[in-house]
Amino acid sequence: MIVIIYRRTKNLKIKDLIVNPYFIIGLSILLLNDFILKWEYSSALTGKISDFSGLFIFPLFMAAILPKSKRYICLLTGLFFIVWKSPMSEPFLDLINSLSSSKFNRIVDYSDLMALSILPVAHLFINKNNFSKPKKTLNWKLIKSFVLLVACFAFMATSMIQYELPKGTIYVGKTYKVKMSKDSFLNRINELNYLYQFKYDSISNDPYYRHFGYYQIDSIVIKEKGLPFDTIKNIKFKLREINENKTKVEVINVELKNPGNIQNWKYLRHLNRFYKSQIKKDFLNKIEKN
Repeated sequence: MIVIIYRRTKNLKIKDLIVNPYFIIGLSILLLNDFILKWEYSSALTGKISDFSGLFIFPLFMAAILPKSKRYICLLTGLFFIVWKSPMSEPFLDLINSLSSSKFNRIVDYSDLMALSILPVAHLFINKNNFSKPKKTLNWKLIKSFVLLVACFAFMATSMIQYELPKGTIYVGKTYKVKMSKDSFLNRINELNYLYQFKYDSISNDPYYRHFGYYQIDSIVIKEKGLPFDTIKNIKFKLREINENKTKVEVINVELKNPGNIQNWKYLRHLNRFYKSQIKKDFLNKIEKN
């Protein structure tokens, strides 16, 4: 059994950042969320947990490896995150995926940028040297190497595709709750003459990932002020039954008939908010209505 006792000193080495309790806790939260919570309790909250924990521990990780970067690593991390979460990163992502056997993915969701607020905390933590350092251990070098490898794995796994996200024009990423069972929800869709399909991940042949299939409904009419405003080409969503009277509906994205090449951040954010609201009004409320 390995026992680590922490102490505080005034002259701590920056390399000890990767084994202080706060880094270990942040790393544990990231792994727990990405490999368990996201799959079992998928929601906007679980998506944000990864962003906040990742943006806190990544600068600590880099400062421990490159101590001279400690004064500006949080700034560089923030700039990279902004680019990564925008359409600007698409050419780079395509290039990496074309050269690598592993596939990487990210979702353009501008609400993720709220996680940038954790970076000032990470900056102060790195530069104030106000962290704990292990005092005694049975195998100090082995533990540091192990934590380093686990952290590298966590950062890589966060962006690797575990199943293919269905294509769409506007990412919605919103979970709604309806007061009916999963079967009742699907039966109600049939009663309203919507044609739905159930589709599986098209990348992985692993039966485990086939669990993460999604539903697709085509030609959903969106109204504004009671009048037909637009027809969505399709809407993609997942269902998770909580009990016989409640089901979670996670809307993944919508695909527009004439999507174009939307690069404007403000317009994308506007569309995201618009369709979140309209899907609730013109699709889910209609299904729940008796």
